Amino acid sequence: MKITPMKFARNVLPGALALLCCAALAGCSGKDQPTSAYSGSASGSSKSELFSVPKEQMDHVQVLTLQPSSFPRVLRLTGTVAYNGFATTPVITQVSGPVSRVIVSPGEHVHKSQPMLYVSSPDYSQLRANYLKARDAHSLAHKNYARAQDLYAHHAIAQRDLQTAESAEIQAQADQQAAE
Repeated sequence: MKITPMKFARNVLPGALALLCCAALAGCSGKDQPTSAYSGSASGSSKSELFSVPKEQMDHVQVLTLQPSSFPRVLRLTGTVAYNGFATTPVITQVSGPVSRVIVSPGEHVHKSQPMLYVSSPDYSQLRANYLKARDAHSLAHKNYARAQDLYAHHAIAQRDLQTAESAEIQAQADQQAAE
């Protein structure tokens, strides 16, 4: 039979402690008594014998009835809580930023192109503003280039001014395409 530490603590330890306390209290006497009165392990024999406690020592002895008891089993482990990878799907957005609003509930069926959440993205806001500025600049540069062509056709401006307007229009178009 295998004795586990829990069985030992539950069954053997209380009785051993009580016996040890009784033996220690029995040896605490104010009188000098010969050691032969307590012949047990002192004589080297392995046979156990009964002994009696003198009346003057009985005031210091408390007799208790021991009963087996159970200790609650507590198991403390370290670990982490993780999502079930089989029941979840990662959602990857095209822009970075925190989720500002979730539209659908877990377990709800969704359709293609249906929005599921809104992302508040400062990066996207900045990119959109840059695109609008580039589009407006290209529109203005295109009008200036068209005006410069008309003026050059009527010999009102030099060819250098037409080329400057053309260059500005090409650069504004490239900026708009980059912003897109």
